[in-house]
Amino acid sequence: MAEGFSSSRTSTGTGTGTGTGTGAGTGAEPRHCTGAWCGVVLVFAGALAVASSGCSAYWPLSAELESRIRAEATLSPSIAEHDQVIEEATRAADGTVEPPGAFALPEELRLRDYLALALERNPRIQAMVRNLEALGMKVPQVTSLDDPMIDFMPPTGRMTQTASGEVDASLGLSQKIPFPSKLAARGRVAEQMVRVGLEQLRETRLRVIADVKNAYYAHYVTTVSIDVTRENQGLLERIREVADGKFRSGTAPQQDVLRAEVELYELSNHLLTLEQEQRTSVALLNVLMDRALEAEVPPPPPFEPERIEWELDGLMQRAANTNPELAALREQVRRDIASIRLARLEYLPDFTVGGAWTWIGGGISPVANGRDVWNLTVGMSLPIWLHRIRAGIFERNAEALSSALQYKSRRNDVFFAIQDALVRVDTQYRSAILFRDAILPRARQTVQVSESGYQSGSVDFLTWIDNWRRLLQFTVQYHTALGALERGFADLEQLVGGELDRSAPDGPTAEDEN
Repeated sequence: MAEGFSSSRTSTGTGTGTGTGTGAGTGAEPRHCTGAWCGVVLVFAGALAVASSGCSAYWPLSAELESRIRAEATLSPSIAEHDQVIEEATRAADGTVEPPGAFALPEELRLRDYLALALERNPRIQAMVRNLEALGMKVPQVTSLDDPMIDFMPPTGRMTQTASGEVDASLGLSQKIPFPSKLAARGRVAEQMVRVGLEQLRETRLRVIADVKNAYYAHYVTTVSIDVTRENQGLLERIREVADGKFRSGTAPQQDVLRAEVELYELSNHLLTLEQEQRTSVALLNVLMDRALEAEVPPPPPFEPERIEWELDGLMQRAANTNPELAALREQVRRDIASIRLARLEYLPDFTVGGAWTWIGGGISPVANGRDVWNLTVGMSLPIWLHRIRAGIFERNAEALSSALQYKSRRNDVFFAIQDALVRVDTQYRSAILFRDAILPRARQTVQVSESGYQSGSVDFLTWIDNWRRLLQFTVQYHTALGALERGFADLEQLVGGELDRSAPDGPTAEDEN
C-alpha cells in the first residue's frame, strides 16, 4: 500500500517553485497519507469493535441443545455441503428422485428389526431432523447484530465549503445496537423453538414406531388368516368328499355336494380379499422402511397373548411427564412467555453508533489549513408509539394463553385416548384368552362330532357345514384379537411417550420423576 496521497489541488499563493512553500498565505499544507488512513482505520475499528461486541458465536446454543442437535444431524448431505444440497433439492423439485430399492431382508425378521430399519430410513423422521437443524440455525441469526452501514459521499456536484477548505469526499460507518438484553431475549425465544422441534422429532419417531407395529400386526393377521383359510379349504375338501361318497351310495342328496362346492368357491373368493389386504399391509411396512412397495416381507412368527398390567392412573402420570406432544406444547408455552418478555423490551430504546472521515481540500480562505476531519456519532431510537408496543405485548399475552389452553385440551384428549386404549387392550386380551382356552377347543370338538354324526346319519349336512364355518370364524377372530391387542398396546406406548413393560412398576420410574 502506498504510504499516503497528496491533494490534487496546488497552492495558488506565492512560494517556491516546488509548490511546497511554508508559512501562512502560501496555501494548504502538504497532507501525508498516514494521517488520513489512520483516521479511517480508527473510525472503522471503533465501529466494528462495537459491532463485534454484540455479535453471537456461530452456534450460540446452550451446550445441551448443541449436543442434542449434533447427535441428530448425521444425515447426508450435511447442510454445509452447498452443491450437494442444491443437487438433492433440485432432484425433488424436478420429480426425479429415485424410488426406494428392494433391499434384502433377513428370513427371520422380528418386529425390532422392522423398527430399527424404519427409524434409520424413514423420510418422515429425516425431514423432522432437517427441520431441527433449520431451527438451530435460526438462533445465531436472531442473536446477531444487523449489518453495519457504510456511507460514502463522492466528490460530485457542489461540495461544501468550510473554513478549513472545500470537502473532497466523506466516508462513514454506523452500527445499530439493540438495547442490552434484547438479543439475549430473542435467543431465548429461538432456543425454545429448538426445544419444540426436539419434542416434535421425538413425537414423529413414536408415530413411526406405532405405524410400524400396526402394519406389522395387520400383516400378521392377514397372513395367519390366509393360512387358516387354506387349511380350512383342505378340511372342506374332505367334507365334500364325504358328502360325494354318501351321495353316490344313495344315503345323502346331491344338495350336500353342491353346498360344499359353493362353500369352497366362497373360501376362494375370501382368499382373494385376504391376499389383497396382505399386499396392503406389506406395502405399508415397506413404505415405512423406505423400501420398494412390492418387495417381499417374511411372514411374522406366531406369538401368545400377554396381559397388560398397567392401571389408568399410572399411565396418565407417565404420559403427563413423557408424552412428546404434551412436552412440545409445554415448550411452546415457555416460548410464548419468552416472547412476552421480549415484547416488553420494546419500551426500551435502541442505539446507533458510528463515525465518519471527511477529506478536506484547499480552501479559498487565507487561513484554510486543508486538514481532514473525523467525528463520531451516537444516536438513539425514541419508542414513543406506545399503542404499537402495547398491542404487541397483548398479542403475545393472547398467544401464551392460547398455548396454555391448547396444552390443557390436548392433555385431556391424551388421557381419554389412554383410557380408551387401555380398555381396548384389556378387552382384546380377555377375548383372545377366551377364544384360545374355551371357544376354539369346543369348536374343534363340535366339528369332529358333527363329522361322525353326519357319517352315521344322526347329523344333517347343514349342521356340519355350519359348525365348520364357526370354527373358521372363531380361529380368525382369535388371531384378529391377538393383532388388535398388540396394535392397541402400540397405541398406548405412543400415547405415554415411549416403550412400556407389560408389568407396571411398583413405584414411579426415574423417567417419571424427571
